[in-house]
Amino acid sequence: MAAPKPVKGPTVIVTRDMGGLVFDAVVSEGHSTELVVTDNPVETGVVVSDHAYMQPLRLTIEGVVTDTPLRDQNADPFAPDPYASPAGRSRKAWELLEDLQRLAEPFDVQTGLKLYKSMVILSLRCDQDKDSSSAIFFTAELREVVIVSTATVGYPPRKPQKPARQAAKKVVKASGPPEKTSSDMSDAHEGWSAEAAPTTEKAKTLLASLKEGLL
Repeated sequence: MAAPKPVKGPTVIVTRDMGGLVFDAVVSEGHSTELVVTDNPVETGVVVSDHAYMQPLRLTIEGVVTDTPLRDQNADPFAPDPYASPAGRSRKAWELLEDLQRLAEPFDVQTGLKLYKSMVILSLRCDQDKDSSSAIFFTAELREVVIVSTATVGYPPRKPQKPARQAAKKVVKASGPPEKTSSDMSDAHEGWSAEAAPTTEKAKTLLASLKEGLL
């Protein structure tokens, strides 16, 4: 019995681009992901994901741009060439790559595996020799920029606070007779003087009578 023939699915053509730049050829793509986990011991029953986080995604692209590219049969023949320049396509491509890196604005990168969002170029490298002076074979190191959003939360206004004197705590003294103040002592002295005045007059009158009798 003959084996069934495999059914071919539709052909999907992925146009690789980096920040809108489409190269003549992409030699290789390197995809890297990394999870960082705490070095400290984790207690039993604790959710391990609370002690781990993902590092930003990294991507390495090796591409080629030449001064005499092969025309793609599926491309629009009237589409403008982004690398057209009197100095040559390879030099123009390198200038655009440097501008993209220097701009430091996140951009998208379409690869054969996935679409990367918010990427920036960390480093660019290009080696040329006598046999490749009319082309650039470059290597671009890219990294993801993690972007978060913030929100403003409104709180109700605080109640007016008391002045410092009113806000001071009262000192509670031990139980017992209240201490007399200077004003209390003054009032007591005035009362004693008022009560003692009649008694002094009586004593003077009695003393004068005794003297008259003796005489």
